[in-house]
Amino acid sequence: MKIYKISRFIFLFVLLYCVCQIPIAAYQQVSCVMHIHSVFSANGRQTLEQIAENAKNSGINVIIPADHDIQEFEYGIWPFSRLIKKTIINNSILYMGGSKYLNEIHRVQEKYPDMVIIPGVESAPYYYWTGNPLKKSLTMNNWHKHILLIGLNDPRSYDNLPVLGNQKSKTFNPILLWPAVFIIAGFFLIRNRTLLILFQLAALLLLLYNYPYNSYMFNQYNGDQKELPYQNIINYTANAGGLTFWAHPEARNWKNSENFNGVSIKTKPYPESILDTFGYTGFSYFWEGTDIIGKPEGFWDTALTQYCKGTRKSPVWATAELDYIEDGLRNNWLNLNKNILYVEKLDKENVMDSLRKGRFFITSKQKPDSPDPVMNDFAVSSDKGSAIFGETLNYSGSVKISFNLNTTARMKTNTTIRLIENGRIVQEFNKKIPLKFEYIFTPSTDRSYCRFEIDFDCGVKLVSNPVFLYNN
Repeated sequence: MKIYKISRFIFLFVLLYCVCQIPIAAYQQVSCVMHIHSVFSANGRQTLEQIAENAKNSGINVIIPADHDIQEFEYGIWPFSRLIKKTIINNSILYMGGSKYLNEIHRVQEKYPDMVIIPGVESAPYYYWTGNPLKKSLTMNNWHKHILLIGLNDPRSYDNLPVLGNQKSKTFNPILLWPAVFIIAGFFLIRNRTLLILFQLAALLLLLYNYPYNSYMFNQYNGDQKELPYQNIINYTANAGGLTFWAHPEARNWKNSENFNGVSIKTKPYPESILDTFGYTGFSYFWEGTDIIGKPEGFWDTALTQYCKGTRKSPVWATAELDYIEDGLRNNWLNLNKNILYVEKLDKENVMDSLRKGRFFITSKQKPDSPDPVMNDFAVSSDKGSAIFGETLNYSGSVKISFNLNTTARMKTNTTIRLIENGRIVQEFNKKIPLKFEYIFTPSTDRSYCRFEIDFDCGVKLVSNPVFLYNN
């Protein structure tokens, strides 16, 4: 009996030891490309199936198309802007139908079961007019201020997108009933019968003109609404279970006015939106988010520091987007910018979870035949455990950072590795790869984060999302 108890104790001890040695999550790396235009956009040239085939041939595991939600521009002459107006409509998801868009993604997904296709939208929620067409100074502002909406799977989420041009997003506005007040007031204020009839007839016509008494939350004639329309769509997407990423926030190609048929179109870069909005998932570091937002001590580091201090509820992740139409157009190729996701399983749920929690790093290269950066076995560890990108590590004392670094070509080349903590470059290393990197450091504050920027001499770059370090 005593031998049996000893044997059972040994068995339980060995079992407990083995369980403790199992990683909390056994992740695999998968490559993801996002912000891709298909024929559902006015400027698209490829079908979703052609894009999926190209991605498959390029060894890409996840694609996130991001066609335009709506391409409708309207200018009306006050006070009869509903009647005297000019409207331009181009191809878009809402023009062709959200259900059709989702059905096509589902069909292509079934044809390529070894890949994951997540529905995405490039949204332009708002624009506003300034100037005067008679003076040839009419300008459409902020049309190219865009947000990527990712993971909306219900057609109703598209039908009701709160964006200018989407009639279904209009809501009842009691202010538009104002002519009824004049109809009633006329009975008490106007004694002349003829004048009363004319007055009430005019008020009745205005009442009918305002029918059906609904309006956009933000319209294009009320000037710059700052971040309100964009915060609105961030909140809307979050409530629908989707993710939001600021697209090309430092783009300068529309900084100066471009003239189209007598109308100027202008959108200034909007890096400050990273700090002025909340609850979004991340921003596009590659291509156009590196100089102001992504640099050490830039807006990204400010947002991450706010999160560590508790003044921002959710962290901000860096992504790699493409704004891709077809290979070679504007020197853009499908394999240039990638998000390397850590997933337990290659399916939609795990991909969305990785993007939502920042469990990925991003890579970029200038030429399609350049090698890709490879980072394996990344961990930040302490005596209390270990963490990867997007996770939080509790520690006491110092932490150890380790990873293996190489390229897909397994070529020997020089790298510059910058370790950034709380926006400050803690250490810069010049190392040759292949490399097994290890470094021990003591965080400067009790609640901080660290992240990496790695430049390869072969013309490629890797940027990690942060690991949060809490001294509890």
